[in-house]
Amino acid sequence: MPHHSHEHDHKDSHDHGVTNLSFAFFGAIAVNIVFVAIESFFGFHIHSLALLSDAGHNAMDILSLVISGVAIWTSRLGNTETFTYGYRRAGMLATLINSTLLILTASYLIIEAISRFLHPVETVGTTMMIVAAIGIVVNGASGLLLMRWAKEDINVKSAYLHLLGDAFVSFGVAVWGAIIYFTGYTMVDPIISIIVSLVMIWSVVDLFKKAIRMNFDGVPTDLSISEIKQAILDIPGIADVHHMHVWSLSTTQNAMTAHVVMQGWHDGKAVKEVIRHKLLHKNIMHVTIETEQEKCEDTDCIGQP
Repeated sequence: MPHHSHEHDHKDSHDHGVTNLSFAFFGAIAVNIVFVAIESFFGFHIHSLALLSDAGHNAMDILSLVISGVAIWTSRLGNTETFTYGYRRAGMLATLINSTLLILTASYLIIEAISRFLHPVETVGTTMMIVAAIGIVVNGASGLLLMRWAKEDINVKSAYLHLLGDAFVSFGVAVWGAIIYFTGYTMVDPIISIIVSLVMIWSVVDLFKKAIRMNFDGVPTDLSISEIKQAILDIPGIADVHHMHVWSLSTTQNAMTAHVVMQGWHDGKAVKEVIRHKLLHKNIMHVTIETEQEKCEDTDCIGQP
């Protein structure tokens, strides 16, 4: 009974921690949505591409928070008869859609910034400074909300670092706003816009590529199928491995299926347990293995991992 009580207390503690983290995410997302709306409004109002670019960059904070939040939320949902793996890919689907929109937005801002060199537009340095200063506070406060969990979850750590990075970007926009205010050199605005837009594209391209790979059931970027195959072949009693398939179930969970050719009459169940244990160290949690006694000679095995 004490053991059961300990497990129950641990579960309650875990659920409480997840709930608190969810509130932190929702709070950070809400604050950032309001700030992006404010920054976009003033960016259009004073014709500042720098503010609009920073708004786009801050939209990436929202994307990062949503992805991490969805991963946490969907991890609590069970599987169904229709969705047997649950809803773990919701985060990556959101990533694919939002990263595409952000790349298009950044590309448009770069084109618009180039046109500003040909047709200069006056902007207001004081407004840039004030709005950017608000951005420093918003990003910094959002980062502090997540700091407690940053060491425990890679998704949270990614969002946390992203928020702190954007606080520094907002600081840079505030400095450039001060330069415009004191020198009147408005060409600084499109220059900042191009720099921030390029940073935004550079930041989101990796996410975009990962989202494409995951949605097409590609091998996760941090895994090598040849290394996995060799790790399995190193186990005594295994002669060959073929028809291997490795893919992502979510941002944190991977799966694999494979046909394993046994050498002699080894205990298939014991060998499967050894394989599963080895693959856990490679972050592959869901493993389905079919054991065989004869090596595959079919033409569809040729060239298979």
